[in-house]
Amino acid sequence: MTGKMINNKISLMITLVILLLACNAKNTDSSVADEVQVEAQVAKDIPFQIAQKYFLKTSVKQIADPKIDSKEEFDALFGSATTMGEGGTPTEIDFSKEYVIAISKPENEFATVLHADKIVQHEAGELVVNYKVEVGPKQSYTSVPLLLLVVDKAIQGEIVLNEKK
Repeated sequence: MTGKMINNKISLMITLVILLLACNAKNTDSSVADEVQVEAQVAKDIPFQIAQKYFLKTSVKQIADPKIDSKEEFDALFGSATTMGEGGTPTEIDFSKEYVIAISKPENEFATVLHADKIVQHEAGELVVNYKVEVGPKQSYTSVPLLLLVVDKAIQGEIVLNEKK
């Protein structure tokens, strides 16, 4: 073999390697884009409203099911805390069009607040409620941390509560 033939073969091999690497890089980018698109199709953010001015009745020790879809069931679990002044009335809930997702934590003596990040509906239909627990200073009394989310009844699915740390 002559030196010219060896140089041609080396040049051809280098060109092939570069082409293979370029194709592989392009496929990787495409795969990432496909994964992002699939993920966007799989999960959808669900709008909600936070219900204010309600408390868990002292006779209730635990909420069996976080989904409450009737006024009778709601009234059996919660009382309203109306106060004087502007914004003192509890959030109105129309159970013919809406339902409530209730999240509570055990009674404690710390200023504990529950914050909803978002509700996401996955392709399988389940509604994942992402929330955080913020624990503040010790109080001179005990309270039951409670978060009530109002959701449109047109949006259905199994409720999954997901506490974020």
